[in-house]
Amino acid sequence: ALAERRWKDAENLARAAVTEFANQAAAHFLLGVCLQQRADHSTAAEAFRCALQLQPALLQARQNLALSLRAEGKLPEAETEFRRLLAESPSFVLAYAGLGNLLRQQAQAFVDERQATRFAEARVLHEAAVNMEPHVAGHAHNLFLTLTTMEAWDEAAVSFLHLAAAHRQHAHFFDLAARALVRTGRFADAAEAASQALRLSPGCVDARVSLASAMRESGSAAEAERQLEIACAESPDHRVAAFNLAQLRCFRGRWREGLAGLHADRVRQWSQIPPSQWPAPSLWQGQAAPASHLILVAEQGLGDTIQLIRFAAAARSRVGRVTLAPPLGLPPGRAWLTSLAQTAAGVDHVLAPGEALPRAELFAPLFSLPHLCGPEPNRITAPPRYLQAAPAAVHKWNDILGPRDGRTRIALAWQGNPQYRQDGRRSMPLATFEPLFEAKRQGAPIALYSVQKGFGSEQLAEWHAANHPAPVANLADQLDTGNDSFLDTAAVLEHMDLLICSDTSIPHLAGALGRPTWMMLSAVPDWRWEATAPRSPWYPSMRLFRQKHMGQWAYPFSQVLAQLPGFLSRST
Repeated sequence: ALAERRWKDAENLARAAVTEFANQAAAHFLLGVCLQQRADHSTAAEAFRCALQLQPALLQARQNLALSLRAEGKLPEAETEFRRLLAESPSFVLAYAGLGNLLRQQAQAFVDERQATRFAEARVLHEAAVNMEPHVAGHAHNLFLTLTTMEAWDEAAVSFLHLAAAHRQHAHFFDLAARALVRTGRFADAAEAASQALRLSPGCVDARVSLASAMRESGSAAEAERQLEIACAESPDHRVAAFNLAQLRCFRGRWREGLAGLHADRVRQWSQIPPSQWPAPSLWQGQAAPASHLILVAEQGLGDTIQLIRFAAAARSRVGRVTLAPPLGLPPGRAWLTSLAQTAAGVDHVLAPGEALPRAELFAPLFSLPHLCGPEPNRITAPPRYLQAAPAAVHKWNDILGPRDGRTRIALAWQGNPQYRQDGRRSMPLATFEPLFEAKRQGAPIALYSVQKGFGSEQLAEWHAANHPAPVANLADQLDTGNDSFLDTAAVLEHMDLLICSDTSIPHLAGALGRPTWMMLSAVPDWRWEATAPRSPWYPSMRLFRQKHMGQWAYPFSQVLAQLPGFLSRST
């Protein structure tokens, strides 16, 4: 019954065995295993304790007892059992894995020196398990998870390259090395490691996904797509493969297929959440429901929300009422687009963070809207302007900025949130703008304003300290001081003639306001900007300036400077 995963039948048989052979440790142990499979960990723990009373040396019973205690949240008791097991049997490899996983879990709950101590011990334990049983992929995955939870991606790459070299017959070491190498930007090495994993294990879908990622980042998007199609055919339920394929198809301009894939990903994610935790009883599939209230759920960053709220009008034409909700779980008092999003056509109400969800019949994640109500085949519907700055804020900033003096006003932004793992490639240093600063010093009829707030704004002070002052008016301290995200920034952009920026949420805002925007992109940018297009299908007022080589901003900025005189002549 256990082998056939008939847990209830197995439990009934085990209980009968315990009744008949109450003095046999094996009977109690088997009952505990059955109860574990049914997630009845409290009763399972009692069964394992009975087994240990009858046979204290039954190592697997102590291991399973510790696992059930951990599942119950009794972490100190579980740790005691794991450590006792290791003391009694230092060669019992599962105890190394179990204690290592427990310590990693504990480390994530601490913010003091205990976090580093537990992470370090977890790493040592998993390394020991790998060395004892290098052929067991689970030990390698435990080590990988510990290192990556620590954000030690470089160390993970070094460790798994070393393990792969020492155990060249095991595909899992090459697979995990490839994942770490992709994350650290070593794409050629990642492709080599992933290819070797596939030679050893052709069905290793994770390695194929890593190979595709390395190829995309290296400029081979067509081959990356082919690899992802193979991965999805081999493993239709592999979420990362399907998600990456959807994004890649968008990147290659195949919007209809790509956006359908992004919608399927959101449906898959929500289907894993109990319906009792949904914001409304039913997931909307685009059908006409004129008597129904639809809640649109934002799930990603501010830029994503700004980009996708354009589709609210199409959704509203099919339902009776539309409410926009911030990401579920966003705590009260956190800044969000409460006022700005209210100006989007089709939005009847915008909830503030922490505000109770209204009663509704339907809900949809924002990322489903482009597929449900958006593009024609391979074309994005791009309204020239679909958000409005608050009139009072526009008036306030008219007074702050003062009357026009004939110069072209240019807003600057250069830094995204560094917590985003791709931020290093999309953000640029303030120093990139030095040729523009010099042009102003030489008399170009421009006025420069920084709308960089938070991350990156400190670079202006550092620039002043290390060089001559940058000829930029720093507006950061006056922008968006309350909980209404971009309330002031939107108003400032209404007074600007041009925004020059990197790929952050601010160009989404400028594009949604219909303001002229020149955005500089990395050589392999985010999926929504496509691979080579000079214009954005999402924002008619936006122009795109692309790197020729990853990490080198000189070329796109030279193109910006080359285009600037023509823009100045048209704007005066």
